[in-house]
Amino acid sequence: MSPAATRSEKEIFEAKLLLAEAADNKKGRKKSKASSAEGKENRDTSKAKPKTEKSKRRPPVVVWADEKNHDLSWSLLNIIEESEVYLVAFNFDKGQGSNNSGGGVNAKLHSQAIARQLFLDPHKPDLRFSQFTEDDLEHLGTAIKNRIAHLRERYNVHKNELKKTGHGLLEEDKEDEAEEGSELALLI
Repeated sequence: MSPAATRSEKEIFEAKLLLAEAADNKKGRKKSKASSAEGKENRDTSKAKPKTEKSKRRPPVVVWADEKNHDLSWSLLNIIEESEVYLVAFNFDKGQGSNNSGGGVNAKLHSQAIARQLFLDPHKPDLRFSQFTEDDLEHLGTAIKNRIAHLRERYNVHKNELKKTGHGLLEEDKEDEAEEGSELALLI
């Protein structure tokens, strides 16, 4: 066999190898250096986080729709309503003439404070939430923030639906303010 033939076979083999690697990459089967023996040797372990008790636990889940938790949304709204700081922080109506602000704290920290009141209050222990700890505050704060957003979204949907009826215009004798040809004018 001549060297030219050997070289040609070698090039064909290398080309097939490249095509196979490309097909594997396309299918997402490429091996990373971290999974190979060589990659494990050279990996910087100083940045690896030590396993802690907190990292082993699953994040807490609040099932708002559960029948036994039906009072949670009302309790949440009561906590917010009792504090002008929370009303402002979560963009609820703060009332007439109030010049209060959110207290210089972001909504995440307010959510965590509400979560502490709702789920971790030592003066009002609730067996439903006995599994929650201070380590869970970040996740519970996120649950509070998401619940507030959900309640606001549902409120806006219903408010907009009620606005379409025009009942408020009839109550105030302002029927003539409805634009001619609008859906509202057709209802009046």
